[in-house]
Amino acid sequence: MEISSFHQFPDESLSKVLNSFHDLLLKTPTYGFSEPVQLNIFIDGLQPHSKQLLDASASGKIKLKTPDEAMELIENIVASDHAILHD
Repeated sequence: MEISSFHQFPDESLSKVLNSFHDLLLKTPTYGFSEPVQLNIFIDGLQPHSKQLLDASASGKIKLKTPDEAMELIENIVASDHAILHD
């Protein structure tokens, strides 16, 4: 239930919300959601501005990418956020 109702708080960064989602999945190892379903739950739980960032970075809808392509894109954005925050 906690995984399916996952959401990003208004002031939460994309990197923080991704970490929170991964932590939640680790806490409940028997959740049974496939990788594409996990990705959809994560994306659906994002604030509109984060979804827009992902869609713009994907040159369309992030949900039209394969799970591997989408996760690579998300991880690249998160890595970029970390670099900017630590410079």
